[in-house]
Amino acid sequence: MLRISSKKLATYLGPAIWMIGAAVLFSIMGAFVKASRDVPIWEVAFFRAFINVLYFLPWALTHPVWPEFKKEPFYLLLRGFAGFASVVMYFYAIQHISLADGTMLNHASPVLVLVLSWWFLGERLSKKALFYVVLAFLGVLLVLKPGFRINNLAGFLGVCSAFTAAIAYVAVKKATRKVSPEYIVFTFAVVGTLASAIPAYRSFIMPTALQGVYLLGVGIFATLAQIAMTRGYSLLPASVAAPMLLITVVFSTLWGWLFWGELPDALSALGAVCVAVGLTLAYRHRTR
Repeated sequence: MLRISSKKLATYLGPAIWMIGAAVLFSIMGAFVKASRDVPIWEVAFFRAFINVLYFLPWALTHPVWPEFKKEPFYLLLRGFAGFASVVMYFYAIQHISLADGTMLNHASPVLVLVLSWWFLGERLSKKALFYVVLAFLGVLLVLKPGFRINNLAGFLGVCSAFTAAIAYVAVKKATRKVSPEYIVFTFAVVGTLASAIPAYRSFIMPTALQGVYLLGVGIFATLAQIAMTRGYSLLPASVAAPMLLITVVFSTLWGWLFWGELPDALSALGAVCVAVGLTLAYRHRTR
């Protein structure tokens, strides 16, 4: 009979709650992004990042920002730019295809996190785990449906967003060894605000009152999700923390059905099962 000590359970329970909370918050953010599809994508990305900056500004004014940055400048900037690129591509995807499909493609990033954690962080990865990684990638292809009904550009950008998100997640894991989670989120927000400012200005439209609520929702829930995710990644191995974000897909499917009448087709459902099974078994056998 398998027994888990209360000490070990307590060690992982807290971080797991952070990651699950992040997944739910990210799904709500995604719903607000999809509701904002009449607003230019750069404007949505700008508000997402700028609200992050406003939230952390009081903290930044009372903490040594530059000395903190010098501890891990490469990984902080890598996290910032990779994360921002992922955000823009993910936003485009979920505005042009179903919320469930776009989220599934983006959240295939744990597959890549598993590989990148082995490559950059030195976490072990067995041959059996690689087999299940391939299974997960086949699931991504089923969701993507190349040559079938899905918007090819949106689907392609959804996959690209997964790759850049995986890079960002691994950078978070490296940076949290020396830098606080709050500072990592703040740096990401600053990079995103600066990177989106000019294109957002050039494509800016004055949002309606309702669109303004949607943009606030994007920024607020993104901020809360980033805090929770960064905290979870700082306390768990990257290859353990990443799969928990797949819960986002479950809630995104729910929001898509409730608000837009979207339901995954047979290929998407089969692909989601392949990704979930592939990831679960890959993590179980990653060192065996």
